[in-house]
Amino acid sequence: MAMKIDKNLNGIVGLCKLIPNKINETDYTILDKNVLDKNRLPNGFVQEFQMGLKLGELISLYTIPYTKIVRAVTGRIINFGVDCRKSSSSHNCSYVIELSSDNLNQLLIPPGVAHGFLIISEKAEISFNLDGYLDSSQLQKIPCPIENFRIRIPGVSFANGKYYLNGETIINEVHFGK
Repeated sequence: MAMKIDKNLNGIVGLCKLIPNKINETDYTILDKNVLDKNRLPNGFVQEFQMGLKLGELISLYTIPYTKIVRAVTGRIINFGVDCRKSSSSHNCSYVIELSSDNLNQLLIPPGVAHGFLIISEKAEISFNLDGYLDSSQLQKIPCPIENFRIRIPGVSFANGKYYLNGETIINEVHFGK
């Protein structure tokens, strides 16, 4: 049995949830080029980044000019985003999904779909596979609050220009890009 793919997640063209194939109690197929090929999805990933973050850290919405696959190697994150492609039939549609080291799900995010994430476990390691070579000048920050896109993240509120987690913790917002 091969990994499964949920295409056009939340109606966003090209946004896919990749569901790993469980081989046995401890082994999984995380990525399968043949399955990506069969579904006519990008498969030429050339670069991988990994970053570690702590509970309550929020990565602001940003875009890059490449397809990326995002997953939580350890911990739990809420990944969210919005389709910023003006020519897309799903322009301004948003999504929110939990990715964790328990569910092993991944997101394939096409160029022009902005995304960000919030760490909801004590620590998390996030992996990004890209189908192009990225430098920091290519990161494009979306300059307005998440709420402007009607993105509702469970447990998160926005007041006085700041984000709060479960009404108590001020989230440390991290910005990528210009």
